[in-house]
Amino acid sequence: MRVSDLIDPTTHKWNRNLLQGLFIPHEAKLIASIPICMNKVEDEVIWPFTPSGCYTVKSGSKFLATKQCRSQHISHTPNNNGLWKMIWGLSILSKAPSKPGPYLIQRVPIVASIPCRFRGSSHIPPSYLGRPKQIHHNRPASVKWSPPPLGRVKVNFGGALFKDIGKAGLGVIIRDCNGQAIASLSEQASMPFSPDIAEAMVAARALSFAQDLGYTSFILEGDSANIITAQSSNETSLSTYGHILSSAKATLGADSCVSFSHVRRSGNSIAHNLAKHARYVRGLLVWTEDVPPHLISVILTNHG
Repeated sequence: MRVSDLIDPTTHKWNRNLLQGLFIPHEAKLIASIPICMNKVEDEVIWPFTPSGCYTVKSGSKFLATKQCRSQHISHTPNNNGLWKMIWGLSILSKAPSKPGPYLIQRVPIVASIPCRFRGSSHIPPSYLGRPKQIHHNRPASVKWSPPPLGRVKVNFGGALFKDIGKAGLGVIIRDCNGQAIASLSEQASMPFSPDIAEAMVAARALSFAQDLGYTSFILEGDSANIITAQSSNETSLSTYGHILSSAKATLGADSCVSFSHVRRSGNSIAHNLAKHARYVRGLLVWTEDVPPHLISVILTNHG
């Protein structure tokens, strides 16, 4: 039996009845979680130990070192036994003193040995010693969704993983230059092996959704930098999700004009809320010129 025999030729999806009949439940679930391309894609030789799928000397060395460590019982070698005896024989304080004393001052001679400047002075005021350092975190400004140019539409996509039920959520929304929703969807799918594969699945779903509605000129926008970079590149991606993106791009016609845009999560909140809504969806739900009622207020506040 070949792998192609396990795929339904009509739906281009795994034949779940056949999987359940041939494999144990755990194996059938793992196979069903592998995304399948809608059209034929050429096989590529990839290196699975880097995100890009390309071999590097560093990743090769790390792979060999990991393999060697697994094949040897390092913790039981004679050399390491002596090392651990030395570590456990060190004299260490059982409890640190509540107030700094001469013991700590002698062993932490940082202030005396490192020249530093405090407001123009080469000495640190005694009152400053021991004062907790205040760290100010500059949070990035919230980004809102920006409308496409006149005459074009923007297709935003987002994914979500529901590990407790073994499912993934796909969310897509298409909006015009006025921010009005043209169509949106929430779809539940089998949970893939990684979040990047889930984002690739929903990016491919967004392309097909826009084309099914007759759009050939649009902007595809998401918050996954890896997916957007791979989509906008003319080179074939050798990553674990590269075949999904290649299959989706192959469906674009010669007259298609699709550009790709990356945005922060805050500017892609509608798509992610649609993906989260897929938890309560069986299969697929599509809204025409609308979104789910609980997202109406979100789409109004998210419009920049």
